[in-house]
Amino acid sequence: MTLAEAIAPAVQLAPTGPRERAMAEFLAAHGWGGSTPARLAGDASFRGYHRLADATRCAVLMDAPPPQEDVRPYIKVVAILRGLGFSAPEIYAQDRERGFLLIEDFGDALWYAHVRLR
Repeated sequence: MTLAEAIAPAVQLAPTGPRERAMAEFLAAHGWGGSTPARLAGDASFRGYHRLADATRCAVLMDAPPPQEDVRPYIKVVAILRGLGFSAPEIYAQDRERGFLLIEDFGDALWYAHVRLR
């Protein structure tokens, strides 16, 4: 079983509207063309998160649609945290104008459960 099969998407996105087409263009431009994003749990914002996986790699697509969202503060905080030696998702690709970030996938493990097991 491949990594992609192991985390098969419960919700598949089809590039039907302008936002989905922009997302597909962004993914294609950064080596993820043809992938099927799997929607992840969201937060209390307009942002959406989607897991991407193939046989050898995985990443998370952050969809932060302007004008409701702006990825620049996130990019700044990640740079500060990583600069101080803290763990923060690596940003693999970005499109600030359209509100897309391709970031490192830390997986599904909850920190509390991870610490409790030690």
